[in-house]
Amino acid sequence: MKTVDLIKHKDAANAVRKEMCLHRMLKNPHIIKFYGSRRENSMQYMFLEYAAGGELFDRIEPDIGMPPLHAQKYFQELISGVEYLHVRGVAHRDIKPENLLLDENDRLKITDFGMATLFRHQGKERELDRQCGTKPYMAPEVLLRPYSAEPADIWSCGVVLVALLAGGFVQNVCTESMTPRKRVCSELERANTAFSLEDIAHRLAYSQPETPTPSVINTAVCGDNMDLRVVSFSQPAQPENLLLSQLTQGTQASQTPLQRLVKRMTRILVRTTLEDTLTHLEALFNKMHYTYRYHTAHVMTVTTLDRRGAQLVLKASVLDMGQNILVDFRLSKGCGLDFKRHFLRIKEGLSHIIVKGPVTWNMAMATNMLPA
Repeated sequence: MKTVDLIKHKDAANAVRKEMCLHRMLKNPHIIKFYGSRRENSMQYMFLEYAAGGELFDRIEPDIGMPPLHAQKYFQELISGVEYLHVRGVAHRDIKPENLLLDENDRLKITDFGMATLFRHQGKERELDRQCGTKPYMAPEVLLRPYSAEPADIWSCGVVLVALLAGGFVQNVCTESMTPRKRVCSELERANTAFSLEDIAHRLAYSQPETPTPSVINTAVCGDNMDLRVVSFSQPAQPENLLLSQLTQGTQASQTPLQRLVKRMTRILVRTTLEDTLTHLEALFNKMHYTYRYHTAHVMTVTTLDRRGAQLVLKASVLDMGQNILVDFRLSKGCGLDFKRHFLRIKEGLSHIIVKGPVTWNMAMATNMLPA
């Protein structure tokens, strides 16, 4: 079930009405089913198909990814679902692993149509101009100019594939003139301006590039200093510009479902008391230069920056499980893979109080994290 507070969020009523209208008409094995809706006072409830397998995001290990055969399967199912949307004239505009769910048969399902829109109706297609989505997955032109819907969604699918295979994103290349928050493509000259040779040599791909002028292309291809590697719109100019980090060796094929589950969990058991656990968390967050505040007595909202310099917000909930204390970390805002990286750093910082030893099915049941 998806809930939206119509008062808390500006223009939520119109956005939710549009989302429900679009989602209701979609019927495909790779789209989460929409069963109905209900409104009570300011709360809007949407009843959706239950995906017992959780988020695809949970299957991705930071800087590792997943086995290529698994990534191939999920990517094929993603493309099948996106193709169906585009045939129906619908652009999703926020494709990312967190919006891709898995059912009890490990089949991928696209969900969250809050940013979706119709780009084709009765055979007439329109360009889109709203800048929306999750930045690491957005096609560059979405930030620059009116754009075609289908290539922008396909770009996002490509970034998802990179994340599945490598546990990282297409690199955000910064120069001295750029701040860490900006992507290299957002620094390019806008339409009606010819690309220089330097632009072509250093830019990353557009999903729907603006063609350079013939004179620039002729100079690049036929000139004395020809470098065929730089005349490319479908790939970065240099291989080292592709990934945020190197792939590390590792396999999940020989692991049990429980071992894979525990590796994905962003929660830990500690042997300290509830009050001492909060004290340890405060000390660690101060040491790591995180900003934090108490949302409730045992729930902390923690703020830091991701690798791109964008805000990353997570919640740390401390729960008394009887014999031990459970500390549960959930992403509130920002990059999911960077959230996992920060969780691993937090886990290392708390290693001296973490309950050691094998994790049993009883623990998985107690933390409500049994695999489907």
